[in-house]
Amino acid sequence: MPHDSQNPKWLVLVPTEFERVKIQPQLTIPNSVLETCGFGPIVSAAKTTELIQKHRPDKVLLLGIAGVYDKMLAVGSAFNFSEVSCYGVGAGSGETFLTAEDMGWKHWD
Repeated sequence: MPHDSQNPKWLVLVPTEFERVKIQPQLTIPNSVLETCGFGPIVSAAKTTELIQKHRPDKVLLLGIAGVYDKMLAVGSAFNFSEVSCYGVGAGSGETFLTAEDMGWKHWD
């Protein structure tokens, strides 16, 4: 059953507890619930699906501190992409690549 279009139900997702702690005090979206969805393409997709089924929101918003790929994509900006790709989840490249686990980040707690 749809919610009131004047007051939609929002599911606000953040990848990690670290981000949740930073974002929660600033969250001012009425009729919203904040949840942690994990990160990486598989963990976050599975958890997001579970949370959408649980909360049945009208809208979903993903917030986080994702890194910068290019100077044109500044932190704090929003972008819309027609397609994306993923080569590992971590930092660096080649021999200096560190996985998220190498850096002490768990995909899901």
